Amino acid sequence: MLRLHGGRRAGGKGGADRIELNSALFLGGLTPSIGALEAVKAQVKIPVMCMVRPREGRGFCYTAFDYDTVCRDALALVRAGADGVVFGFLNDDGTVDAARCADFSAASARKTRKSRRFSTARSTSCRTSLRRSTH
Repeated sequence: MLRLHGGRRAGGKGGADRIELNSALFLGGLTPSIGALEAVKAQVKIPVMCMVRPREGRGFCYTAFDYDTVCRDALALVRAGADGVVFGFLNDDGTVDAARCADFSAASARKTRKSRRFSTARSTSCRTSLRRSTH
């Protein structure tokens, strides 16, 4: 999250090596807008990773429609200049949805990283790709 303090940017100047951009932090962090991403990218030189989480509630448990939305949001954010995305997928019982994690990581065009909120998940079997695209 990039915070502005009296016109000064926090983040890169504070020693951060990347920014995790979210919206609606009071809801646990949701997908930021393309406009917010573009504004942040114009102000910082460090990588900007964007959270992909389409709605509040139910943690990271998503319907098929939600999953489709997350995939489309990730693609749009990467096309708009995101250096990567932060994500998470859980099953209804609180275990990691390894199939969706693997599918999403394989399809991702840039870096991906599991959300830190996964530390509360019952399983940690999700494979996360940390590769750069050659595209």
